[in-house]
This record gives sequence, structure tokens and C-alpha cells, in this order.
Amino acid sequence: MRKISLALVSIIVATSMLPISAANSIPSPSATPSPSPSATTLKSSVTVLVKPTVVITSSTYKLSGTVSRLLPPSPAPSPSKSPSASASPSPSASPSAVPVRIQQKIAGKWGMIATAKVTRSGKWGISLVAPATLNYLVLRVAYGKTNSAQFGIRVAVLPSIKVAGPGGRIAGVDISRWQHSILPINFKQMATSGIAFVFIKGSDGNLSDDKITRPLANTDSASVKAAGMYVGYYHFGRVPSSNSSAVLIASAQKQAKQALARLAELGGYGGYTLPYVLDIESAPRNATAASITLWTKTWLDAMYSATGRRSIVYSYRYFLSRKFSKNSATVDYLRQSPLWLAHPGNPANPKIIPGRIDNRPGCYQSAWTLPDCTATWSFWQYTSRGDRELYGIPWSPPRGTACPASTNYCSLFVGQSRRHLDMNVFNGSILDLMALAQGTWTQVPKPVVTPSPSPTPNPTPTP
Repeated sequence: MRKISLALVSIIVATSMLPISAANSIPSPSATPSPSPSATTLKSSVTVLVKPTVVITSSTYKLSGTVSRLLPPSPAPSPSKSPSASASPSPSASPSAVPVRIQQKIAGKWGMIATAKVTRSGKWGISLVAPATLNYLVLRVAYGKTNSAQFGIRVAVLPSIKVAGPGGRIAGVDISRWQHSILPINFKQMATSGIAFVFIKGSDGNLSDDKITRPLANTDSASVKAAGMYVGYYHFGRVPSSNSSAVLIASAQKQAKQALARLAELGGYGGYTLPYVLDIESAPRNATAASITLWTKTWLDAMYSATGRRSIVYSYRYFLSRKFSKNSATVDYLRQSPLWLAHPGNPANPKIIPGRIDNRPGCYQSAWTLPDCTATWSFWQYTSRGDRELYGIPWSPPRGTACPASTNYCSLFVGQSRRHLDMNVFNGSILDLMALAQGTWTQVPKPVVTPSPSPTPNPTPTP
């Protein structure tokens, strides 16, 4: 232990003779160099928060989003010329940050079509013009060396629709077996007369009635599509005379399965097919509000789970106000669906307001009622006495009289009067109707008025 190795002494002496700077420069084997702040790369990311799924050719649409961390400014390349977009960046942007770059994928290659400045808070926004020569866009947003997830936008041609309904609204009809006879309906004449959409009875919870409905629905659906109109189908709901939850759920699920099968048979959801409708306008006398609510929610749930689209709910004011539970959960659930409201009156008359009581103050309280006593409706069935002659539907004159000489669709063998047709209007623009048919429309929840007593019932519409 007392002897010191000559080699060890040599090492000690050699080390002690090194210059101080050189000795200090020898790193310890266990030490890790600390990076300087300038050597650390701060990553940023870009997110697209607002983007449409469908745009109209040559129309303006908007994109907007955020970046997670601002990058220092650097020269930005000029946008390449592209027929698919023109841009107008946000005026509130800050010049102190690198802009985001809107890129489009064409023939497998990404090319920049526009830039948008980023605000000091990390937000960006831009307006673009949809191309007239493409039917689908594949886009992404780049920021620095990072890119957002790519996304697609369908470019559609604006439908040729006349706004021919009363009150300056888009017009439509709904038909069932009661508009049929030995003579065919002229759907091309219907479209020429200004009808933009047709609701067809597609299915019925009563199997005997459904056997009559099915062939007519198939024929009418093809004809409506061929005539260039939007088409929708409704299921006439049959609530069982039982307040057993198990019976109600089984019935609703069975009828939803029936409606889904019919929807598939009729071609499913296409660009011109409106959401399937639940016609819920009657129930057994012993059915409670809780039972009717459970049955309805079960049917709507089954349809939404299978299609991803909220079904339209059709009914009339009294039924909606008296036959459903009024708890907040039910209200919030039901008002996610578009409402098709039966309310007799002229839409051109500003005194007739859907959902209100006629000729006196007050309204029918339902899940779709607003604080001003109106209803959040999407479709309004305003009369059952439309002129069949005008819309190409055969009819018969009163018994013992002849057809007028100036008519084209009068026949002694039809058995239905001239004034027997449900007329409707849509509460929105052509773009809104298109969005509803393409599955991009969403119902914005609205506040509901505290319920008050409802008046005496209106007659139930004919199924």
C-alpha cells in the first residue's frame, strides 16, 4: 500500500503541468453539455378551425384557425397563380409573424395558392373563391416547416331553384297515396311550376299501410329525382298502446329499422335527399307524455346512429305542446332535429307566425319555441288545399259535373278533388336547403319559453 506505481506518478505529474485553460477544457465523463438558448428549436403548429365541407362554384368561402407559436418574420414567397382561389387576408393581422400558406394538392403535388397573415394572438383567417372548373379541393395550411392535416372541400353547382313560394320562400309539396290514381303524376310539370322539394311517404309503422306505400314511394322517388327536385321521405310513426318501456323501445327500434331499409331501397342519402322525417302526429289515448317521448327519442336515436344525420320531426302545434315531456333534457334533445310544422295559414301574411296561437296572443309551447313565442321551424306545412292542376297531379271535378275545358289534369276517374294537396315552404336559402340535403346543416339550440297552458287542439292532419 505504501508503494506508489511509477505510472501513476507520471500521470499525476503530467496533469499538474497542464495549463489551467487546457485542464479546465477536459470534460468530465459524466457531464452533459448544456445547449445554448439559440441552439434550441421552438416548434410551432398550425390548426384549421373553420372550414366548409361544401362550397358553390365561384362563391366566396372562409378558412380560419390558429398557430401554436409565432415564428419570426422571413421573406414569404409570392402565391402562384391558380384558378381555384383568390384571397383577401384578415386586415387585423400583425406584420411581425410569418404568414400561413394555403396549399392545394393538384395531380399529387402541393402548390401554394394564397397566404394569410397571423395576428399577435396567433389567429389567422382568409377568404377564398371556389373554382368554377373543379368539383373537389384538397387543401392544407402550412406554417414554417409544419403543415396542418389535409382536408377536402366539395365544389357544387348551385341548384336551379325558383323561390316561388308565398312570402318569398322556397316551395315544396308532400304526397302519399291520396295524390295517386290510375293516372300518373307529372313531376316535370311540378318542377316547372316552382316546386323545389317533395316529401314522399316512404314508410308506415302499420305493415298493411306500408305495403301500399312501398311501390308508390319507389316510383315517386325516381320521378322526383329525374325532374331535378330535392326529395325527402317520411315515416308515419305508430306508437303502441302500451306504457311499458320495453315494448316502446322495441317498437321504435323496429320501425326505425324499417325506415332505414326503405331509405337504402330508395337510394340512400345523395346530394339531393333531405333527412328522413318522423311523422309523429298521433298516439293511443292511454299513451303518456313520457311514453311518447321515449318512443320518439328511441326512433330518432336509431336513425342518427345509422346515418349520422338528425331526422326531421313533423307534427302540429297542439301535439308538440301536449304530448312530449317538458324537462330540459328532452327539450335539448328534440331541438337538435329540424322541425316541420303543420300550421294552417298564408306564409305571405305577416300576421300568421308559425307556432303562435291564431287571432290572439300566446303560443304553443314546445321544444322549438323561442322567447318571442315563435317556433324554430325549418319546414312549414301551411295548407292541405293546394291546386293539383297547377302541379301536375290528376283530379276529378265534383260529382255530376264535367272537367273544365282549360284544364290538363282533370279526369272523371281519379276520385280526388282538385284542392287536395299539402303545400309547404322552407325557412332558409337555396344554400341552406342544399346543406340540409348534404348533411352539413346543424340545428343551433335555442332558448325555450317557460311553458304556459296551450289552447284547444287543432284537427290532426291526414296521414
